[in-house]
Amino acid sequence: MGGVVNNTYNKSGKVHNKFPGYTFASTQQFTTTGTWTKPVGITAVQVYVTAGGGGGGGAGATQTGGSGGGGGTAIKFITSGLGATETVTVSGGSGGVTTNAGDAGTSSFGTHCTGTGGEGGTASAGASHNAYGGVGTGGDLNLNGCGGMGNGGSNYSSGAGGASYWGGGGAAALDNGGRVGYFGGGGSGCANQGEGNHGGQNGGTGVVVIHEYKG
Repeated sequence: MGGVVNNTYNKSGKVHNKFPGYTFASTQQFTTTGTWTKPVGITAVQVYVTAGGGGGGGAGATQTGGSGGGGGTAIKFITSGLGATETVTVSGGSGGVTTNAGDAGTSSFGTHCTGTGGEGGTASAGASHNAYGGVGTGGDLNLNGCGGMGNGGSNYSSGAGGASYWGGGGAAALDNGGRVGYFGGGGSGCANQGEGNHGGQNGGTGVVVIHEYKG
């Protein structure tokens, strides 16, 4: 659920007023699906909507799985059509598995803007394409997540998961497993050192950040 924090965002300890006529008031951050309720006096918001990252693919003995793509992000300043409440959907990252990982879901802020999830990494059945990052839609600025590195067949090191706007892609792995993604980053694929079949790691859960303004 969302939590209100009166954060500052520059080195001087003061909030930079980047929207003339509006004064920054507070921030809410959602890491799970919930409902945003407009605080008293708030007339505008700037939202950052990031989807979950794709999970890493699995690998058989002496193979590597492909890493997942990062979630897409939409950034939007909203002054009109802002409801007293808005549904905030936060997608989880897809799970790292011993086979091909699934794609992550979509995050959204009401009907204003969305980010789609990163593509899951493929299992080690020979070389594969890089997993695609998700895309932002409906924002003033729409950003793709970075792609996850594909597997190269017989290789003892997996590639890194794709980063989201916030970073967070799982690091490349050298052991029997991958690394988890964070804040919409893709999970890295499995790097199997010759011990049966192992899975990649989970993509990072998405996030929705809402900066609230009075004006």
